[in-house]
Amino acid sequence: MRIHIHANDVSLSTHQPEGTSIQNIFSGVIEAIDGDSHAASCLVTIRLKSQTLLARITYKAAANLELAVGQPVWAQVKSVALAEH
Repeated sequence: MRIHIHANDVSLSTHQPEGTSIQNIFSGVIEAIDGDSHAASCLVTIRLKSQTLLARITYKAAANLELAVGQPVWAQVKSVALAEH
């Protein structure tokens, strides 16, 4: 089965999230941080066990989290995002 998840619906955390309402949390490793069509945002490619997930976040958020290629992260996807597609 294939599931399409919009990059806008993915948030990132550098620590395993706790006490959150988001039920879909995946651990992975950052493969790439690339520019986006909007000057203030970037696309972060996360390698999950056997899948790739994209997160669209602001450059400010990436800098605040000190994101880097090879870094482990947790990707969070709201269930409503999955139900809408």
